[in-house]
Amino acid sequence: MQHTWSLLLAVGISFTSVIIQSSQQIGWAQTQNNQEQEAERLLQLGIQQTQQGKPQQAIETLQQALIIVRQIPDKQLEATVLLAMGLNFNNIGQPQKALDFFNQSLPIVREVKDRSGEAGTLNNIGQVYSEIGQPQKALDVFNQALPIEREVKNRSGEATTLSNIAHLEHKDGMQSVLKLGAALRAAQLEMWHNQHYAPPYYWAAFTLQGE
Repeated sequence: MQHTWSLLLAVGISFTSVIIQSSQQIGWAQTQNNQEQEAERLLQLGIQQTQQGKPQQAIETLQQALIIVRQIPDKQLEATVLLAMGLNFNNIGQPQKALDFFNQSLPIVREVKDRSGEAGTLNNIGQVYSEIGQPQKALDVFNQALPIEREVKNRSGEATTLSNIAHLEHKDGMQSVLKLGAALRAAQLEMWHNQHYAPPYYWAAFTLQGE
């Protein structure tokens, strides 16, 4: 802000007007920062409530966060809140509501060029389609997520998506399953040799196959 004052004074704007303008800018920035902090606090609370098995409370908390992030606005945070809301609506047995929130999140993560977030959102959409008995739609979405996960080198996400695809394509014949199984095993083995993926969290979705 000091650099702004120096520049304005150099072109002859009075000191008083600069102080007023800068104070307004500072006040606006502080308000925005406070709103963002409150939105992040509510998001973290919503995540905690989700983990504690309180989806209805989480939804109410996240709805408050959503109002704030849209006022700021903060697109990245909005996409995260929408994703969390979708997960909780799915947890209370409202998959269509979950899809609605996931589909609101998807164009936002694409707009902000969050490739990892895009892949994660696509995977959640695919999972819901799978759960509600629309396997072809689920496959289409998983196949959109897969190249993104490879692009960003998310080996855990890639392995999980391959596992989901293999499960859905089982009815298409053993040839498809064998091809996907080989790709899944390659992803798993690469993760096995990478210390980043050592925690059990990354292995929750599947079991390592082969030696």
